[in-house]
Parts: sequence; C-alpha cells; structure tokens
Amino acid sequence: MSINPNRLVRFVMLLLVFPACGKGVGTGGGGPTEPPVEETVANIVENAGVQIGLCTDLGLECSYSQDYRNVGTGCANNLRGKIRAFQGDALLQTVDWSLATSVVIQPGEIFPVEDCCFASSTVEAANRYTGEAFWNNVPCS
Repeated sequence: MSINPNRLVRFVMLLLVFPACGKGVGTGGGGPTEPPVEETVANIVENAGVQIGLCTDLGLECSYSQDYRNVGTGCANNLRGKIRAFQGDALLQTVDWSLATSVVIQPGEIFPVEDCCFASSTVEAANRYTGEAFWNNVPCS
C-alpha cells in the first residue's frame, strides 16, 4: 500500500485547520465575551467587643450589646449569631441572637445587637467574649 503525498498533505492541512473552526479555538474568534461578573457578598464581622449592660433587679441575668459591621461588597439579611463567654479557654455560656428577617444590612453598615441574657455568675467569671454571625447574601437595592 502506497501513500499518495498529495492526499497526505491535504489530510494534515485539514487536521491543522479544522480545530480552528471551533468556537474561539485557535482563532481568537467566537464572538464577543461577557466580562466576568464580580461576585458581591456580605461579610459580617465583630466591630466592637461585647458590652455587659444592666443586670435584673434580682441580679440573676445581665443584658449585653455588641456591634457588627458588614465589611463585604454585598448585602445581608436573616442575620443571626452567637456570643460566647469564656473564662480562659473554658466556655461558660453561649447566647443566641437574631435580627428580623426583613432587615437588610448594606455594605459598610454598622449595626448593634442588644439582647438579654447572660447569667450574672457568667458575667462575674468571664474574662473573654467572642461573637459570631451568620447571614444570607441578598441583592442590594
């Protein structure tokens, strides 16, 4: 069996040209492309430490407040979180908080969380508090 050089050259040319006919392959073509969409997401972080407020008349429970900030580029709603009280590394108490689901936090916005209650015995023993927030990313309007 002999190979015709003319057919071989045509075959090789087809192999080189045919893939370039695909969408944007080897030709730089394929039409205009959309610029990548930058993802905008909220990022809620502690803005200030936990402040212990007034304790009840009986002295059994104490209110608290803490500021959070959205340092992200998107908006957030359905905000909820936890504040934990520690003595050294020992966890003493965790309190849960939440904002109304209709509240939308804008980029750069600082918002307070004020609620009740840490046990007064926790407040007396705690030497460190940490806050953590959870949220849903939503479009900014």
